[in-house]
Amino acid sequence: MARCYWAADDTAMRDKAAYLMTEWAKTLGPDGSSKLGHYTYEKMVCGLVDMHKYAAHPDAIPLLEGITDWAIKNLNRDRIPAQNLEVKWTDFVCRVGRAACR
Repeated sequence: MARCYWAADDTAMRDKAAYLMTEWAKTLGPDGSSKLGHYTYEKMVCGLVDMHKYAAHPDAIPLLEGITDWAIKNLNRDRIPAQNLEVKWTDFVCRVGRAACR
């Protein structure tokens, strides 16, 4: 959305992006915890960088720093071989209760 604003000078798009970012920020814990996995964290990083670069939003970098500090402490950095991904995904889905498990 920030890129659309920048490319088209669409202030409504910028305002919507700022609103979504501000409301999302309210879901963060005091330690920057967003309870995101790797993929979602990476997408939020891209969005916050875009909000900083293209929309010049003053809160983008502090939010980025907060979720990054949390990610450094909490996201798993192990490299999981591809053959083990299905087992890991199944375990994750079972833990969050979105599937009937074994």
